[in-house]
Amino acid sequence: MAGPCTAGATSARDAITQCVDALRKEAPGVREGSVDAVHTMRIASRRLRAAMKAFAPYADSEQAAALVAQAKAVTQGLGRVREVDVLIAMLEEWRRDYYPPWNFAAGHAAGVLRTERESLQARCAEVAAMADDVVFTQAVTTVDGDACLRVHMAGELRDCFDGARAAYKHWRTTGDGADLHEVRKALKRLRYTCELFAPHYGKNLKQYIKTLKATQDALGEWNDRRILCKTLDLLEAGAPYRAAQGFPELVRDAEEETQDAAKAVRKAARRLLNKDARKAARAIFDTPKVTCCAPDRGEKE
Repeated sequence: MAGPCTAGATSARDAITQCVDALRKEAPGVREGSVDAVHTMRIASRRLRAAMKAFAPYADSEQAAALVAQAKAVTQGLGRVREVDVLIAMLEEWRRDYYPPWNFAAGHAAGVLRTERESLQARCAEVAAMADDVVFTQAVTTVDGDACLRVHMAGELRDCFDGARAAYKHWRTTGDGADLHEVRKALKRLRYTCELFAPHYGKNLKQYIKTLKATQDALGEWNDRRILCKTLDLLEAGAPYRAAQGFPELVRDAEEETQDAAKAVRKAARRLLNKDARKAARAIFDTPKVTCCAPDRGEKE
């Protein structure tokens, strides 16, 4: 008869510690306003939230809720900062590649956003200070539990996949951008959960993660273009004459790129989330290499 499973708590403790360390490591760079540090800390905060959800049976619910709330505050606190950084990069590329008056429009929009970015520096410092919060420093003090790791991982991955598939099917019926954004969030959760459990699986899950990343990258392109469209609409009204002449063309290009990105997402997501893909994914999810409390059920690739 199998005894208590200790692998789950150990795995949870290691994963949460790594996520917290990754988040706190970026604090100095975020405090200075580094574009890369802002991006990396925001990703780390999302991974930490995913870890707390993925390893929920092994964490104290009260402390886990506090940790998730603080990590979410980091994610949201840096949200607009990251958004502005991405927009500036896209507009600067357009400014270099376009001719007048379109490059004037791109340059004006980038300038407005750079001014906003400077005003957000205080927010960067506030978020960086959150990394020293006691919630993070004591994050792994109460990780425990003996739930079977193999059973838990398979169930969690199945739930993540089914959630992403349901979100995708809903978006296909509505075609609404807000619903596609929900697909994006669901696929992020699936990818992060796969990455958290990857040490306990083999090469098949690693390959699956690469496929997830490709689809997620397509969704990222779509989201960036969608936000760019909205931004250009807002900035056009206040643009000086020389720049204003170029805005209609920029808006049209952004809208076309957004539509093209949505088509690419539909194609990639259909391959990833159809019935056959669901069956193949479950075959991977159900065969971790870790033996934990049930060595007789371990399988090798």
